[in-house]
Amino acid sequence: MRRVKAIVYLSHRQEPFTTVRDRLSREDFSDNVELMRAYDSTHLSNLIADAEVVLCFRITDEILLKARNLRWIAFGMAGVDSVITDKMKDSDIIVTKAVGVADDAVAEHAIGMMLMLYRKLHLCMRSQIQNRWLRSELVEKVMEINGSTVGVMGLGGIGKRVCRYLRVFGARIYGYDKIEPGEEDLVDEFYSDGKLDEFLSCLDCLVLCLPLTEETFHIINADRLSTMKEGAYIVNVARGSVIDERALVEALQREK
Repeated sequence: MRRVKAIVYLSHRQEPFTTVRDRLSREDFSDNVELMRAYDSTHLSNLIADAEVVLCFRITDEILLKARNLRWIAFGMAGVDSVITDKMKDSDIIVTKAVGVADDAVAEHAIGMMLMLYRKLHLCMRSQIQNRWLRSELVEKVMEINGSTVGVMGLGGIGKRVCRYLRVFGARIYGYDKIEPGEEDLVDEFYSDGKLDEFLSCLDCLVLCLPLTEETFHIINADRLSTMKEGAYIVNVARGSVIDERALVEALQREK
């Protein structure tokens, strides 16, 4: 029986390779797949000539030129806008991404950033390093997520998880997306196209979970920032370019 040659090139660590190998064994595919591990891009370049499958985070066009039999590139992350090349688009190679692989991790990170901002933990850490106790200066600045109005923009896998975590904290959850999530009690208020300014004006904190597309590039611009409450927070776990960085800096300089 011919064995499919597959390469795992995910990191310098052993764990991803072991995970794939063990999964193939459990699914009774190990006899059908010759699994190889690439340690770096040079090693990948040396192995790829006869490979049919590559599981990776990134692969260059230069390496692809050496791939005679490649049929499938499986990217190990959900966001692939920065790694898909024109050569891949023009080829017959199947390209897939790992939808949902980091939903929990990214949603937890968003909540962590909110806690830092609401509870001023960054200022507490700074004062600790300086051996200063700033209780009187901080006590009026801290907020609670409980009872605050948090807007989640983008209700895909990450956005939905952020909403579920916020529900535990007791926040008022406003959601914004092109399509209603179809999940009961996920958000308290739902907004869609044409109501973005109204959505933003209500919020104590905005959590951005959008994919980067032509539509969402700089979707948070100077005009949109001006509609937000003074002192509102923005937590961006999407691509940086969904925010107009220059407009954001100017708003911060005005202490918006």
